[in-house]
Amino acid sequence: MSAIKKLTVDHIEQAATLHRVAVALIPGYDTTLYSADEYHIFYRYEVILEDELWGVFDGSRLQGFIALLPGWIDHLYVDPATHRAGIGS
Repeated sequence: MSAIKKLTVDHIEQAATLHRVAVALIPGYDTTLYSADEYHIFYRYEVILEDELWGVFDGSRLQGFIALLPGWIDHLYVDPATHRAGIGS
């Protein structure tokens, strides 16, 4: 059963990894633009400090998340393994 929880700094590694995996599926996206470490730094020092993050978890595994700014969806990523399961809706 999935649970929705607010993400904390403890979830940063999972969120950064999920972001990197999800964007790799975007046609034409250059996955060599940023390293895995750069994604982790971006999430640790920018996203978690500026956005409100909520995620869908299956146990301890992050299946998808949304990062919110006032009046704006900043990020929305779903694990490709769970696409079409309604998590992003």
